[in-house]
Amino acid sequence: LAIVLAFLGFLGTSGERTDVLAHFLGFGAGIVVGPFLGHLSPRVVSGFVIQTGAALLTLLCWVGAWSLALRST
Repeated sequence: LAIVLAFLGFLGTSGERTDVLAHFLGFGAGIVVGPFLGHLSPRVVSGFVIQTGAALLTLLCWVGAWSLALRST
């Protein structure tokens, strides 16, 4: 937790328009989803379909977050 807070302080609060709540909620989502994915079989997680789906979902989330951020300016 200390490393996460230090990293957030180092990179995540560099501007007055930085959404600190979004950073904390992203961390919280990782805390919730990470252990679930950690219990899956490595064979399941490393499958092409899962990896491709995860990559596309990540890209979709990233594009969606930036489009919302830029729209609110």
